[in-house]
Amino acid sequence: MILRPSFFLAAIVFALAPSLVSGQILLDEQFNGTAVDTNLFTFSGAGDESFFGRTQLNSPDLPGAFNAPEVSGGTLKLRLQTFNPFGSAAGELFLGEEIRTQQIFAPTDSAGISFSVRSRFVNDATNPLQGGLVGGMFTFGLDPNSNPLVRDEVDIELLSNLPDEVLANVFDDQGFNSGGVGLLAPVPGLDITEFNDYRIELTTTAIRFFVNDELFHEDLDNLAIDPQDFRLNINAPDSSFGAAFNSALQPTANPDENETFIFEVDSLVIRQISAVPEPASGVLIGLLSLGLLVRRRVAIQA
Repeated sequence: MILRPSFFLAAIVFALAPSLVSGQILLDEQFNGTAVDTNLFTFSGAGDESFFGRTQLNSPDLPGAFNAPEVSGGTLKLRLQTFNPFGSAAGELFLGEEIRTQQIFAPTDSAGISFSVRSRFVNDATNPLQGGLVGGMFTFGLDPNSNPLVRDEVDIELLSNLPDEVLANVFDDQGFNSGGVGLLAPVPGLDITEFNDYRIELTTTAIRFFVNDELFHEDLDNLAIDPQDFRLNINAPDSSFGAAFNSALQPTANPDENETFIFEVDSLVIRQISAVPEPASGVLIGLLSLGLLVRRRVAIQA
């Protein structure tokens, strides 16, 4: 059985704040090569971690030759296929792609960590965008000493259903049947089919989310700051993620009917930053609606 946790979105303000992107660079990937740099990144395993919603992540541990995500033209192109060639998954599950940093990151009392991603959904004649997709940018770390397992996770997610909104979420030592604490809200002028800059800042006193250098969300209570890697992926959720689900998007058992959707990443820059975030000296833009239930990415079997 696949467990699909959810959470209830809270009302929040949208504020403006100064940028905190100076500091020592820990990873700078502009995707100017011809392949994923495996000195910097790895991929999903083939076990439970590769299944969530209606998506299976492609993995080098699956049978046959592994086709890593494409790097070309200065970008990483993470693909979701409606045809999944792996056994019973055909017609049942989409095939998605993900990369993960080899390096693990954690803030300290003397230094925070900033994760900056420039990304978009492709929407053109060759790969037209459809509702029902999620582009994920997130930290993830399991506590190996916990029983049952718990994790820290900090997410920014783009939903193709909502091209002018952003989902931010935090899991602080939560199990896989627990929900996070976050929000889904419109960002004035945002178009997720154009390149925009998304940033997560982790310090021991605050977690902050930025869109194009504007503070989108700040969490001072749920400090998911255990050691974590950073991940980028594309997936298609099921109906329990109501805000992101689209019943018109379905996997196919026929390879001739395969459709491809692309979440494109122009850059990933990870920096060490000040341990104390600057105050959010902002203006009130609006309050969010209440009542959305959002399924989380990670699914486990029980």
